[in-house]
Amino acid sequence: MRRWVGSLSGQRFGGGSGAHGPSRWAALGGLAGFAGVLVTSTAVAEEATQGVRATLEYQREAGAEICPGEEAVQSAFSHHLGRGALVLAGQGEDGAFRVVLQMKARGGDLQEIEGHIELLGAGGKRLWSNDLRAVYEDCATLVASLALSLRIAADSVTREAKGPPVAAPAVNEPIVIRGVSLPPVVFVPVDPDTYLAMVRDQWPRLPSLPAFHVQAGAAVVFGAAPKVPVRLTLAAGPMWPNISLLVEARFSPTVTAHYGGSSLRVTQWGGALLPCAHTRGLFACGLVSMGGFLGVITGEFPDTIVHVHTTCGTRVGGYLALNSRFSILAYLDVEANLVNARVHVNNVSGWEESTVQVALGLAAAGAFPSIQQ
Repeated sequence: MRRWVGSLSGQRFGGGSGAHGPSRWAALGGLAGFAGVLVTSTAVAEEATQGVRATLEYQREAGAEICPGEEAVQSAFSHHLGRGALVLAGQGEDGAFRVVLQMKARGGDLQEIEGHIELLGAGGKRLWSNDLRAVYEDCATLVASLALSLRIAADSVTREAKGPPVAAPAVNEPIVIRGVSLPPVVFVPVDPDTYLAMVRDQWPRLPSLPAFHVQAGAAVVFGAAPKVPVRLTLAAGPMWPNISLLVEARFSPTVTAHYGGSSLRVTQWGGALLPCAHTRGLFACGLVSMGGFLGVITGEFPDTIVHVHTTCGTRVGGYLALNSRFSILAYLDVEANLVNARVHVNNVSGWEESTVQVALGLAAAGAFPSIQQ
């Protein structure tokens, strides 16, 4: 190392010119050139760091009031864009580009929030756009996702707006390492959009998490008891945009029927499994239930009867959305008994369970988003 430094010093400042010879001016010229390169590089880096300024126009339509306000959106975009190729202009400043962000609610079984973002150049020319949706009302995350998509696309979009990039020169000189000559290295510019498309194709896609659906209601049932009972229901389960799976608990308060001097009191309970499909305000479900009833006979021949029954059938109906989470349902159940119950009062046939049961019901339902990963 010492020999190399000494040799370099001899080449730069030696040569018989003396301490006050031309070597001094050569050293000063080298320092001046180095300072000029450093200043130029700093200016270019500062210009690249500042990026191109853009103004943000935020539009929040009716039904999307849960989305952040204008100040929160401005702050989110400033944070996610950072000091990249595109930065937001301050209050009262005009930017070379315009970013238009629109948030609106979409109707459906589970209401969604749709975000549309555009990057406009000179004369209002659309340079880039993107559309994303958020299930339920997770609008803050949707705003962040739109800001990140703009950050990713800003490099190529602003570069294309300024003009075609200058291709990097090819290095044609061979590389020699310890006497071995290697082929020349050629630098080929890569299109950022092509690279991002390749990354998106390889990125794993996670299934959307379901909402937690719960509903409570009441129905009048025909053919399930000596008198028409009222059935109280409580159901819960996962719900996706077009399908759901509910587990329903059922209970019918006691009804009493009189046969001469005797009476029959019947109390029913049970549960049902309902896989459902729903769209545009209508739904249809398969239905499998299991339950039982307790019959108490009073009179000349008192008795207690417990019967377990299984039914299968279908449920059809419609719903009216009150808002993005709550709705009112009206439905019709048609169920077939696999085994009919027969009850004898005073040793004579008093009542027989109907083979087909029909129920008309109303329910209030709510869908609550799951915790997102």
